[in-house]
Parts: sequence; C-alpha cells; structure tokens
Amino acid sequence: MSNVAAYDLAPLLGVVGFGMLFAVGPLAWFALRHRATTPAARLRALALLTLFLSFDLVLLGAYTRLSDSGLGCPDWPGCYGHASPVGAQAPIAEAHAAMPSGPVSAKKAWIEMAHRYSATAIGLLIIALVVLSWRASHRGKAGISPWWAVATLTWVSLQGAFGALTVTMSLYPAIVTLHLLGGLLPQRYAACHDAGDGQRRIEPAELRLGEGDRRCEGGRVAGVGDHGEHAVAAQRRQLLAAAERVRQARVVGAHVGGHHRPAGLRERPHRGRADAAGGAGDEGYPGHGDAVTSTRSPRHGHGRPAVEQG
Repeated sequence: MSNVAAYDLAPLLGVVGFGMLFAVGPLAWFALRHRATTPAARLRALALLTLFLSFDLVLLGAYTRLSDSGLGCPDWPGCYGHASPVGAQAPIAEAHAAMPSGPVSAKKAWIEMAHRYSATAIGLLIIALVVLSWRASHRGKAGISPWWAVATLTWVSLQGAFGALTVTMSLYPAIVTLHLLGGLLPQRYAACHDAGDGQRRIEPAELRLGEGDRRCEGGRVAGVGDHGEHAVAAQRRQLLAAAERVRQARVVGAHVGGHHRPAGLRERPHRGRADAAGGAGDEGYPGHGDAVTSTRSPRHGHGRPAVEQG
C-alpha cells in the first residue's frame, strides 16, 4: 500500500462517469415529475431533492467511516489507479493478503468508491442547480439569489478536497471532523431554497449566523426569535378572539331562543292566583286566567317563561 501514489488523476473521468450514472436516476425523476411546473417550482424541487440526497451522502460517509472503509482505496480519486474496484482486483487482493485485518478489502473498496460516486453525483446535481438558478434569475422568476447555488458549488468542491485529504492523510481526526461538518453546511442553501415562490429574492448577505437563527420562511427572511414569534402570537390572538365571539353568540342565542318575544312574556312575574274572569290581558301577554310558569334550558340553565292556559 505504501507504493501507491496518493493522487492519481488518470481515472478522474471514469469516476465522473460513474457519478453521472448515479445522478441519472434522480435527474430523470425530477425532469418527468416537474416538466409542467413553473421555473421557480422546478428550482425549489431540485433544491429539495439535492438536500435529501446530500443528507443521505452524509449518512453514507458515516457508514464508510464506521465500517473502517475510509482507506479501502488508499489513493484518490480512483482505486489503485482505476475508476472502480473491478479493475483493481489484483492490488486489492494483494493488500488484503498482506494484512487480512487491515483497511483494504474488496468490500471496503466498494463502500469507499460508492461514497465517492455519490459525492460526484451530488456535485452534478448542484451544477444543474446553478444552471437553473441563473436561467430563472435572468427571467426574473427566481425566488432566491443564484449566488447561493454558486456558493454551494464552491463549498462542495472544497469538500472534495477535504475528502482527498481524509484519504491521503490516513484519516487524520481533525480532517475527518472538518469533512463531516463541511458536509452539513451546503444543506443550509438547499433548505433556504424552499422559499422559491416568495415575495422577494433572498440574498446571501441577509442570512448571517448568530442573528436570531434567521431562516427562510415564505420567501422572506424571518427570525425565529423575532418576527416569526410575533406572527404566531398575533395569529393565536385572532383565533382566541374569534372563538370568544362564537361563544358569546351562542349564549345570546340561547337567551333569545331564536325568536323575538315581547319583554313581558319573558320577565312577567309568576301570578300566584288566577282571575275568576279568566280573561286575557293585552294582546300577546297572559291574562288573569293564565298561569305563568318558568322552564329552564337544559344546556345553559337560564329561566325562560312559558304560558299555560288555565
């Protein structure tokens, strides 16, 4: 393994070709599913697809590290000068025979190269995102600055350099840690790109670390501890006020009973004795011969008079 050159760019085109094969499936699904949507919607969908696959790449990198496959191919970007472990079967078998419990084996080589192919595919998706972002920006239909895509592509390229250092420096702990942290930062762009149909474009300068954990929401920048909480509190107050109005309307409806009765019919006191004449009083009111009783609403318990003919 010591005779292997740390950097061998001869298989670079082959590695890129395998990365394109990895990217064909997601790009074909994206093109078929979103061919009839607006440019901003397509841009948002591609950003979310890249975000999802980037997170999967982080998990694959963690598996590569935990399975001790980080040095399955001790050179970069290929494997023993080949684009895949298929062409490197002889040197892999030789290294494994020399050290059976070492970091090199056919399985570990495939795990390591699968991680590199996936990283290349993510890079190609981000290049597509850059192209779509600038096209939408020139047409005035982008919800976010295209410089976000350019910044993400630049950072992913640096991530590739960190990946090379991770291999050539034999998994130096500080480099491995920086490589992991760097893999999480590009997801910030893809998450913010979720605001693609917003009111105005979001520039990179508007999102700064340490300013209330600011995030993209509804096409504009809103602080979680600032405007976001105020909006939620205002909406909650409106809902509570509407619920209170509904409750008061039900109480009033229970009192009125859905009819406009004369006040005397509801509030006339009970007559303990009936008039012998049994005649009626004024129109609409109980006469001397009528007995007034009170009924209670089973729901609200408010008294409601009723007239019983004597």
